[in-house]
Amino acid sequence: MMITSDGTYTDKEYQHALKQLYRSMERQRISLEAQVLKARLEGLKKTFDIGSQFLASHIKDDIQSISSNMDKSIKGAIRTELEAGIKDKLKQYDHFV
Repeated sequence: MMITSDGTYTDKEYQHALKQLYRSMERQRISLEAQVLKARLEGLKKTFDIGSQFLASHIKDDIQSISSNMDKSIKGAIRTELEAGIKDKLKQYDHFV
């Protein structure tokens, strides 16, 4: 920056310094907002993961309970299909639990 003979800055240099300061502050603000949004997003992801694990474990328990309470009089191909279907559904929930 240039200083005049009486020790003051010219208007042009002063405006340039203010613009630089504004740009620096704007970069800091953007960086801070990005950090806040990133932390909020991570919090939402964590909450979703916990909720989905909780829900998946309860659904898996319910399917196992229904399977154990299935009527023993069901026999043959229908029973085989039901048991295979239940096993397949239980495997799907293993990914979440």
